[in-house]
Amino acid sequence: MNKNRENFIKYSNDLYFHHLLVENERIRTLICQELVSDRKIISIKLKKAIEEYIKYYQMLP
Repeated sequence: MNKNRENFIKYSNDLYFHHLLVENERIRTLICQELVSDRKIISIKLKKAIEEYIKYYQMLP
């Protein structure tokens, strides 16, 4: 397993990491390119992160 995949697995449950994936297209693209074989994992993580941030922003006054 390469270092990028190890780091992705290590930080995949971190909310700030999810924020970066959702908000920063450049980072998201880079990670997706690095983890092409893990595309399903990326799409699931992005979907969950987007759902959580939508809920969060809806709760703001």
